[in-house]
Amino acid sequence: MKQFIEKISKHGKRGVHFGITLPVIALVIFSLVDIPLFTMAQELKMETPIVHIYKIAQVSITASTDAPTAEATTVVPITETKPTTEQAIIVSPAPIQETTQQQTTEQQKIEQPASQEAPVPTTPAPEKIELPYEKEEIEFIDPREVQNALQDIKRMQSDLKRFTKQLKKVKNSADDIAAINELLKQLAEHGKLIKNPPADMSLREALQDFWNARLWEEVDQFRAKAEIPNELKNIEKDLKRLKKMIIQKPFKNLGFDMALISQAVAEIETAFNETKTFYNQGNMEDALMALDTIRQGMHPGELMGIFYQTREIKDKIGLVKNKEVKAIINELLAPVIESVNDGDYRTANQILNEIRQELFKIMSKFMKQTTALDEKTRAKLDALEEMIGNKLNKEEPNKEEAGLKPSE
Repeated sequence: MKQFIEKISKHGKRGVHFGITLPVIALVIFSLVDIPLFTMAQELKMETPIVHIYKIAQVSITASTDAPTAEATTVVPITETKPTTEQAIIVSPAPIQETTQQQTTEQQKIEQPASQEAPVPTTPAPEKIELPYEKEEIEFIDPREVQNALQDIKRMQSDLKRFTKQLKKVKNSADDIAAINELLKQLAEHGKLIKNPPADMSLREALQDFWNARLWEEVDQFRAKAEIPNELKNIEKDLKRLKKMIIQKPFKNLGFDMALISQAVAEIETAFNETKTFYNQGNMEDALMALDTIRQGMHPGELMGIFYQTREIKDKIGLVKNKEVKAIINELLAPVIESVNDGDYRTANQILNEIRQELFKIMSKFMKQTTALDEKTRAKLDALEEMIGNKLNKEEPNKEEAGLKPSE
């Protein structure tokens, strides 16, 4: 009995173990087999499209003569069929065409069969519209051009203010002063437009308007009115002194052609009288033209300067004891005197102004007979001779070699 019980107990424990182990093994086998099958089923379900075949409803439209707008419509019921593997076409329903009162009778009686394929409406592509436009050309303006225009405006404004002060000393000048004030306003306006052109004006247009106005011509008119009176006074004084000078003996023996000098003095006097007459008549244009004859190298003050400086140098040469130095200096003066006789008074006067001081230094060194001409002094005299030749030939003289300070 005891052995039987032990056997049952032993087999019972084994049964309990089998009762637990077998379901676990079954679950593992099911999971290994069922999960892939389930996955395949889902993929087939998703890949297989659900196709419904619809029978197109046939619509017939008939028009009544009594009521043009009435329509008779017959609709065939739609039946759904199950798809097969060979039926893989989806048919879209045909559009229903509507009729209007403007359609003809034949068009109203047309019936569309069910088998006829519906026309596919097409929408035309929108046309490309090109809007007309103008290319804006940007013109390059040189900044120096703008700067020059603004400097001209500033200079004219400064001159006009100076003319106003001068004209206040002249009788009956109220109208001229008022005109100057108006001209100042115009110049200020042009300067403003050039600095900041408005939206409807380009910088080129602002500059062109300033040039087209030619305001400098009006400025020159006021310049003549303001400056000619004082200039005529100075010319008149110098002319009187020159006329007395050319008849004096010390100035007759300087080597100049006095007949030509007298003729030049007469021309200066004629130009002076014409300028004065035109100015009194208010003819500023002709007054300026007549005055230009005097301004362009025939000013009596320039002739007076030539006579005074030449006489002074000649007097100093007489004190030089070294004959060689004296001869060299006389040779230096010869082309200057020749230039005066040719009527080039301005150039001759400029040369004498530049060489005068250096000649005085050299001549002061040779006041004694025993002093010999050294190479350094000879080089200076040669440089002066070269400078005079270059000046007469309209070339820049070599002032550094001559020991002179270059003019600024």
